[in-house]
Amino acid sequence: MNLADQLNIDAAEQDSQQQQPNRHQQQQQQQQLQQQPPGGKPGKPSLPLAGGLKLTVGSTLETGEWKTGGVWLKKDKAEHEAVPGNLQIIAADDMVKVKELGRGCFGSVWLAKWRGVEVALKELLNSGGGDTNPVEVFQEAEKLASLRHPCVMGFYGVVTDKGSCATVAEYICHGSLRSGLLKIKKKGINDKRLRAYMAMQGAYGMEYLHLHYMVHFDLKCDNLLCDLRDLNKPVVKIGDLGLSKTKKGSFISGNMRGTLPWMAPELFPSVPGAMSGMTHREAEDRVTERVDVFSFGVVLWEIWTLGDQPYPNLSLQEIFAGVMTGTLRPAVPPGCDPAWVSLMQDCWHSVPRMRPSFTDIIARLEAMLQRWSQQAPAPGTAGPGSGGAAAMQAAHAAAGVPRGAA
Repeated sequence: MNLADQLNIDAAEQDSQQQQPNRHQQQQQQQQLQQQPPGGKPGKPSLPLAGGLKLTVGSTLETGEWKTGGVWLKKDKAEHEAVPGNLQIIAADDMVKVKELGRGCFGSVWLAKWRGVEVALKELLNSGGGDTNPVEVFQEAEKLASLRHPCVMGFYGVVTDKGSCATVAEYICHGSLRSGLLKIKKKGINDKRLRAYMAMQGAYGMEYLHLHYMVHFDLKCDNLLCDLRDLNKPVVKIGDLGLSKTKKGSFISGNMRGTLPWMAPELFPSVPGAMSGMTHREAEDRVTERVDVFSFGVVLWEIWTLGDQPYPNLSLQEIFAGVMTGTLRPAVPPGCDPAWVSLMQDCWHSVPRMRPSFTDIIARLEAMLQRWSQQAPAPGTAGPGSGGAAAMQAAHAAAGVPRGAA
């Protein structure tokens, strides 16, 4: 063996000895892993990394999110975990209030801008001076987030900031359908086709809710939203699902909810008169999605009268007594079309099983619209274009629902 070969063997042996620590060194390293590292926490093993850095396993991390522009927004962990995972969290700094649209006992609704885009911001008011419980807000938000239909208000996300909660939803420019109907009346517009067109879109939205096992419980023109800038293609959407509830089978518990003039008599089961005319089977099934159909009968009355208030000459006590016993119904408006009257009365039938489904309601409204559209348009009126087929297609296109002609 020459000198060069011997030098190569010696170098290889030296490298091998440097790469393999002896048993004593391995034991020392294992003990060091169990000790507190610089900047670490007691009891947390640390792992050596390249460059001399060490990572503490199990260390506490901040809870937050990256905002637009690369800014880290730290959030309270409990608050962050309370938000359901399927809801988008919108930073409060991204919202700018423009004007208040309405206020009730539970909260206020604002026209706001979300990074420049108009949206509806619904805030839950604090009660008793304490922090707002976000559970109610998140429950309504989850309902809205699960719905995708052109005739149901769109939902974007929630805002949580220092204990206050709000939902961010689609902004529909003319607000409630009742306010829109009053504007139509003020303009002197009296078109049966326009009435059917608006009612159909509300029925489309309610049909969708019922097909997804959701009951609204507070259906009225104040809770329908509209855009009436183009009366040839008015937009009507279901809004305010704060009282809605998912069906469990056919019975819905905890049912004392709604607004009196629109409430079905079966919502008052403790009153004997409310069950009059029902068989035992019907009484067992007294609270179903058909409570919404009863309310829609009153909505049809509101639409035909262009925004009148039901029972304007009765006291609250008289309305309460009449609704509980199932004996109170709005008077038929003068000049109301017989087909519209028949549909209203079928909707507010005292026996829930005798009320039509929203699929049946849509078919009957489509038939009315087709018949009225084939008639010569009256001078000076506004509404969907003439021609039964054209009006039907326009109504379906606005609702985004592929349906054939009735």
